[in-house]
Amino acid sequence: MLMKNLILISKKIIIFYKKEIQSNDIAIFLCGGASDEQIKFRFILGNQLELRKSQYIYSIYYPETLFSEILLGYSDIDLLSLENLLAKSVNVVVVPLQSVGTFTELGAFANHPMLKDKLIIIIDPRYSKSKSFINSGPIKLLKNKTNSHIIYNEMKVSDIEKISYKISEAARDISEKTPLKKDLTNPLSSTLLFLFLIYVFDPIEKNTFEKLVSSLGLNDPLEINSATIVNSLINSGNIKLQNNYYLSFVEEGFENILEKKGYNDTQVIKIKNNLSKFRIHALNIYYRKRGLYSKGRVSP
Repeated sequence: MLMKNLILISKKIIIFYKKEIQSNDIAIFLCGGASDEQIKFRFILGNQLELRKSQYIYSIYYPETLFSEILLGYSDIDLLSLENLLAKSVNVVVVPLQSVGTFTELGAFANHPMLKDKLIIIIDPRYSKSKSFINSGPIKLLKNKTNSHIIYNEMKVSDIEKISYKISEAARDISEKTPLKKDLTNPLSSTLLFLFLIYVFDPIEKNTFEKLVSSLGLNDPLEINSATIVNSLINSGNIKLQNNYYLSFVEEGFENILEKKGYNDTQVIKIKNNLSKFRIHALNIYYRKRGLYSKGRVSP
């Protein structure tokens, strides 16, 4: 009975989400080297992209945030499956060629049937004419036979604004030529929906939330979408995991993610008011069925 009621309320939230929530963001997966300097460069670049003002919103995702829980919790998931999830979930993948690891990523992504059209590769101009396997192999392939873009620019913090502009231009072009399917099974384009569900049912057991997501048909065959989203929301500070058990809402995180998506204060208040109505409905059900609950916490 509990899950049935959660599903009924969730379906109303989904209707609200489809009607009211705009979808003009471009999802960017930002790879990079693992040294302290390279990580610093990458996160400054990601922040600069998120701050760009245009008709599009640039949502940045990082490997260590997006896949850490998956790699730890799903030992049988192979990297090819992760690449497939990435290919169907993001508009573009940005790879600054800074390390051996990024050379490996370039080779793998350039040979992927979907990812090869979604790449933005940043190369130091010093190596633009080098007679190397990188230039004569994957870079030549991407230039001549795909929709991907190659950007020649020094990878230094002082050039961040220029690099972010070049990436935003390339990302829009790729998004137009290779449109992303943004349905509810896309884990990244559905981030706000997941956040809304947690807002309404806060606090909700993590296992219950995952069952709810599965019951709503929001998981792909790998059944890792909910783990991906939950991990991303936790790491970005938009939700928290209490006692390693309950998913709980963070007020500042909610407003922050809506602002990043381009909503003004009036729109944020409107969204919160609508979700509060769903929450009151949910709380009424909880209290009527309080024999199934403990301290208002949702559990199966």
